[in-house]
Amino acid sequence: MEWTDLPLAIDDIDRIEVIRGPNAATHGSNSFLGVINIITQDPIVVPDHTLRISKGSNGIEDALYRHGSSGEQLDYRLTLDYMADDGFDDRHDSKIVRMVNLAANHQLNLQDRLEVQLGYSAGPRAEGFSNDPFQELNTTRKRSHFEQLRWRRIATSDDEWSLQFSHNYDKLIETRAGTMILPVNANGTPERFDLELYRTRRHGKDLRAVWGLGARRDEITSTFYFGNADTRSNGTYRMFGNLEWRLATPLLLNLGAMWEYTDISGDTLSPRLALNYRLSPTQTLRSAVSQAYRTPVFFEQDADLLVPLAPPAPPGTLFQGFKGLGNLDPERIRSVELGYIGEFPATHLTLDLRLYRDSMDNLITQADYPGALPSPLPTTQTFINYDSAIVTGFESELQWRPAPGNLLMVSYAWADVNSDSPELKASSPRHTLSLLGSHRFNERCSGSAAWYYTDDQLWLGDGDRIPAYHRVDLRLAYAFRLGGKSAELSGVVQNLFGDYRDFLYRETDPQKRNEFDTRGWLSLRLEF
Repeated sequence: MEWTDLPLAIDDIDRIEVIRGPNAATHGSNSFLGVINIITQDPIVVPDHTLRISKGSNGIEDALYRHGSSGEQLDYRLTLDYMADDGFDDRHDSKIVRMVNLAANHQLNLQDRLEVQLGYSAGPRAEGFSNDPFQELNTTRKRSHFEQLRWRRIATSDDEWSLQFSHNYDKLIETRAGTMILPVNANGTPERFDLELYRTRRHGKDLRAVWGLGARRDEITSTFYFGNADTRSNGTYRMFGNLEWRLATPLLLNLGAMWEYTDISGDTLSPRLALNYRLSPTQTLRSAVSQAYRTPVFFEQDADLLVPLAPPAPPGTLFQGFKGLGNLDPERIRSVELGYIGEFPATHLTLDLRLYRDSMDNLITQADYPGALPSPLPTTQTFINYDSAIVTGFESELQWRPAPGNLLMVSYAWADVNSDSPELKASSPRHTLSLLGSHRFNERCSGSAAWYYTDDQLWLGDGDRIPAYHRVDLRLAYAFRLGGKSAELSGVVQNLFGDYRDFLYRETDPQKRNEFDTRGWLSLRLEF
């Protein structure tokens, strides 16, 4: 699922946790290079009514309404969201997203709680390029929804059970014509079912354990990408456990592992061992070693993309873009890291440092397919386990909070990719740097500014190098009362100095550049 299609409004997000490095032992399947954990707001903290409208350049038109209610046994929030924009400057990628989300918590009794969250999004997306015979201009329609049901039992303050079921469904409706003899139905319907049971229990003051079981089923149907209308499926079964043990007052041990079996790749074991040593009440050293796997996706494993071509190709000419061999192994990563976090109350500073070494093998890469059909077009591609890489890096973040409402944050990361593949060596920016400052001028007015720098890198998707770029964003907000209700008017300017580039970049083709100039919008928000 793409970020745009996630049926969740940004207003409903409480915080986003970015957990660096492989974490399959704690966060499940395919937690390979890191984890992005989105935590939504509890309905009990949501105002009765929230209304937000935004209007700006680049076709930006957003509107949101949210209703919240809290009672003795039932809390819920209902959010309706509409988003539209014209995408990047020279791309055919405008979009409209209509979304609804419902979250509810029902306290069944003193021990048991039922949590429900449902989401639905739909809308048209412009895609393709006018000069590309395999990615022509077209409009797709996407429909996504998810359902999540969770039962929690808090037997005691030291003992909790949780049983969760979730379902995700995407529907892509896409018809391609133009250079092809016949319109091609490129529809696709990926779907996921997941069931998980886990228990958290504290054994005395120095020992806490979490264990659980899970099962997942992934399905997809797409004649265009797989050559027939059969539904492909993959079952995943897992067991996991984590132990947190305070060996001594300053020393904390974390030991965990996940065993997993998939129909595609067989069984794997992902262990993780971490030690935290507290130098003082405000300073901690941490170290960790871990291993994790990424299971091949359906397209890598079983692609059969066959396209009929239009003249001047001879009648009946077929081009096979991709053909899966069906024998891929999972990618593997082994990681070692050393970190430090320190808080200095006298100076209002927090420092976070991390050194790491990630060793990856069995990496899945594209290669020429030896059994391709005759064609005047480029060679058919397949996927093989071929590449390996070692990434050595350093990450740092410094936060300074000199007064309430004021923040200065500096982040810097350096990464070096060592690989026999020239493409992989150049695929990560060597240096990234960001500065963020926010200031509250008075009770009503606040502002923030951010500057980002990313070094040049190679975009593996199309093989073009993305030049290094800078970006500056500004935000100014003013809070006031409107008809006795809380209100805020805010303005945002993105990419103040223009020419921002994001991932895809073709020097010779403006249509294949994720690039935009300065853009801005105004937002009005009411809470009552």
